[in-house]
Amino acid sequence: MNNKYNCFDTGTLQLKCTNGTYVYVNPTAVETGQLQDLYVSGIPPAPAAIAVAILTTTLSDILQLEKKEAQGKTFVINGHISEVHAYKEWYYKACPACHQCVYEKKSGWYCTRDENLVKPSNMFRLPATITDGTGNIEATVFDKVARYLLNKTCDELLEMSNPVDAFLKIENQETQYHIQI
Repeated sequence: MNNKYNCFDTGTLQLKCTNGTYVYVNPTAVETGQLQDLYVSGIPPAPAAIAVAILTTTLSDILQLEKKEAQGKTFVINGHISEVHAYKEWYYKACPACHQCVYEKKSGWYCTRDENLVKPSNMFRLPATITDGTGNIEATVFDKVARYLLNKTCDELLEMSNPVDAFLKIENQETQYHIQI
């Protein structure tokens, strides 16, 4: 993602972004307080200070939060998958419209959310351990992120004779994770 912004003499900011950019308004992240403090101070921060304030926290900081503080929030960490638990179920049958799990009935696959019979899609649900050097968490890596990391679809992995080999390739690759609690 390549975001750019301009800081004008009047103190106003202009954000330039692409269609693939997500802009979160009033995010519920640890860094929100830091950003509010920067705004209230009236001193335009250096671009690097903004990037650091927005982008990173550590797993140890997240793990120290009370459940009420962390629930429903998204945190961004720099870390890696230390292990993919391939011995557990790593994919599921999903409704292609809403991505919710579907159930097999006599008449076919049924989506309880859409209340329709559907032809299911196979989607990733990788159980993994993520670490950043300060702590570990057990996490689930869902379809969009798993496809990005593996550079394969779930169907492509299911066709492989040994899909576990692909999981080994993504272990210990440093990347940025958005952790939703």
